[in-house]
Amino acid sequence: MPIVVTAPGARSFEVTVDDVRGDCAGDTWSHAGGVSQQCWITLPRTAGRHTLTAHATLSDDSRAGATSSITASGPRTSTVDRATRDRILTCGNTGTDVWLTFDDGFLSTRTMNRVLATLTAENVRARFFATGTWARSNPGMVRALQRAGHLVENHTDTHESLNAIDDDALEGQAARGPATRATLLRPGFGAGTFTTRVVQAAKRHGQELCYWTTDTRDYSGASADALIARVLHGDGFTPPARPGGVVLMHMTGRHTPEALPGIIRGLRAKGLTLPPLR
Repeated sequence: MPIVVTAPGARSFEVTVDDVRGDCAGDTWSHAGGVSQQCWITLPRTAGRHTLTAHATLSDDSRAGATSSITASGPRTSTVDRATRDRILTCGNTGTDVWLTFDDGFLSTRTMNRVLATLTAENVRARFFATGTWARSNPGMVRALQRAGHLVENHTDTHESLNAIDDDALEGQAARGPATRATLLRPGFGAGTFTTRVVQAAKRHGQELCYWTTDTRDYSGASADALIARVLHGDGFTPPARPGGVVLMHMTGRHTPEALPGIIRGLRAKGLTLPPLR
């Protein structure tokens, strides 16, 4: 699973879980709070609490560290290899376009239409990860998304944490996503995305797993300006959008429709491209 470590003036990081070293080979970025890097850890196969330790080597060659606990639970499985991990992280995006993705249901038809109007005006094709329950309750909106030229992908049936449920329940969650010939599956909360068990469940339905590279955390109610800044510059929790990256937003984000034009235009101002509708 991915974690983000941060320290002022850091040159490099190390992470361990119960003295088993993780992989700090991910994106590194600077922001107002210091330097951050995405690292990868593998939870022990033994359920319960374990010790997570992070160390940073600073620019003056001194070291700083912190320790916390992390809990392993759910059915036992194994982690994917690095190549599979990298493909899942970018949803199989092998080009340089930045993909805009939207999860869950929606606040209202008005807010969804506002998002669609922006995407049409800016000529951007997005991917909407809908739950099966929402798609079955809102077939008209699903058709509207598809008519507009967007992709409607699988966000499971009811947004469960797929790492925490048994095999039969996992199969049902994958099978009862939106009936849209989806090619990508994004687990609820991203839970279990980098495990072989969930990878295999997705493949049985002809789908690949999809995570993200930039998380706007728009579900928190952050302002439009904050959402734009996170996508363009990153912060202590998420890196900025890069070529070939995937931006996570939500159809329920309170200020997401307001932020969307600034996100799109800001990405283009940085020389980044987005997939076109036409």
